[in-house]
Amino acid sequence: MTNYIYLTAEEFQNSKSCIDRAEKAPKDVEQIQPFCREIQKFIPEATVYYCVQCSNDTYKIYSTVFVGFIRNGVTFILRKIYNDNKYYLDVITSMFKEAEDSILYRLKQDYPEPNRIGVFTKRKLEDWITRGLNVYKELEAENEVIQRMKAEYFALLKGEKIQWKDTVRHTEGTIRRNGFIFSFSIHGRNIREEIKLCVPNGKGDYTTFTKLADNRLSLATR
Repeated sequence: MTNYIYLTAEEFQNSKSCIDRAEKAPKDVEQIQPFCREIQKFIPEATVYYCVQCSNDTYKIYSTVFVGFIRNGVTFILRKIYNDNKYYLDVITSMFKEAEDSILYRLKQDYPEPNRIGVFTKRKLEDWITRGLNVYKELEAENEVIQRMKAEYFALLKGEKIQWKDTVRHTEGTIRRNGFIFSFSIHGRNIREEIKLCVPNGKGDYTTFTKLADNRLSLATR
């Protein structure tokens, strides 16, 4: 799974020894500084953020830089639409991935995007900030519901040897026992469950069937 993180200058300097292509950043920062100063006229706390691609827990690669800022603890990044030379504010909610999968489509309808920004004004930026804070708040609340639901569900599975397909978010796994496979996958607030029979090769005969039907079958499964 590929993720992107956004680092301040201090955070980037402290970790650049572990980031591939970090040497390309200074030139990008120099080029974006005039734009950053322009945004600071309306958002004084605006600064340069370093975008780093994370392919796993250990490998990180520098991507590019953006102008962004933090408002009420929420990170905003200014992104450019090159085909019309306009900008929009992207609110960072990647920490709520499961909530995004659950309700982001509805939120886009409930909180439509303001017009893209060609000429910057404080009011235009504040319109985007207001929308972003609303979206973030709803995703944060939805994430709390989902995490609480997952905790209750996993309590039911306590003691089971779960084989995780999703080893990061723990949203998909299987349990194998005595010839049966129990699978589950969590999508937002929905939990899909399935039970399958797993009979080894050479055991799909009538004798196996009668033992299974009479609850006398014992199979060792991996």
